[in-house]
Amino acid sequence: MITAVDTNVLLDVMIPDTPHRHESERALTQAVADGAVIISEPVYAELASRFVHQSELDQFLVHTQLQYEPSNLETLHTAGIAWGA
Repeated sequence: MITAVDTNVLLDVMIPDTPHRHESERALTQAVADGAVIISEPVYAELASRFVHQSELDQFLVHTQLQYEPSNLETLHTAGIAWGA
């Protein structure tokens, strides 16, 4: 299974004492156990605000087993059709 994770879940895990930290950690751990966990361009950009250097963000992705997966036009179109439905 492939799970796309949004920034708010990752920030729950990264920022100490967030209200939903434990739920987000459990969900993220389960998603990693179930298969690939990916992030999109906007998530990468939003996470970049938390890291001084790109290499730190990239290392965080490796450490957490998150994969950056760029979108393509076909994927974006499919997502738009699903959103419209």
